[in-house]
Amino acid sequence: MRKIGMAFVGAGFLSDKYAGCYRKNPHVELVAVSSKTEEHAKAFAKNTG
Repeated sequence: MRKIGMAFVGAGFLSDKYAGCYRKNPHVELVAVSSKTEEHAKAFAKNTG
């Protein structure tokens, strides 16, 4: 089965929680993040892999 690409709009508190759930699913791949600030997006990407 191929993976589903998941993108996040916003890199706040809830995004971290959802990303943790999606990361546990072997059929989902986190592929993108968007945020108001570049530093938040980079931190989210670093923390979620």
